[in-house]
Amino acid sequence: EIYYTIHGEGVRYGVPHVFVRFSGCNLECGFCDTEFESGVEMTAAQIEGMVTKLAERLKANPDDMQGWLMLARSYKAMGRYAEAANAYRKAEKVVMQDAGLLADYAEAIAMGSATGMNGKPRELVDQALKLDAENPQALLLAGVAAMQAGNRAEALRHWEKLLPMLEPDSEIE
Repeated sequence: EIYYTIHGEGVRYGVPHVFVRFSGCNLECGFCDTEFESGVEMTAAQIEGMVTKLAERLKANPDDMQGWLMLARSYKAMGRYAEAANAYRKAEKVVMQDAGLLADYAEAIAMGSATGMNGKPRELVDQALKLDAENPQALLLAGVAAMQAGNRAEALRHWEKLLPMLEPDSEIE
């Protein structure tokens, strides 16, 4: 099941997303309402196969921006950051208009490189904040970028702006 939705809770509240629910998924993400007991468990190989099929489908349909975003998110969730960054790059027409997607793209590049938030990731986060100065992920990453650059005061400004947006049980402290 695949559908477009608006995130309804947490730091991504109000952010548009493409939601993919795998039948019988056994990941048991805290935000998902999939009934795990009644489904068939999927192996890592099966999930990998689905992602590979999506990548193959996109070779034949390279203008499918939502497909590229789905592939980028899949690769990112799998820890395949360089491939995720490449998929986000293929969807730049859409990515460059959305603060959340810009932050996701920046994070994928940073996680897949030795330079962290320097260079393109920082540029993408800056662009995200121009589009939406209240985007939680962009604020978080802007703080990380500032710390990496040795600018503690700037990092604190970003993170202090972020703090009121976080839920009390957030993983971010």
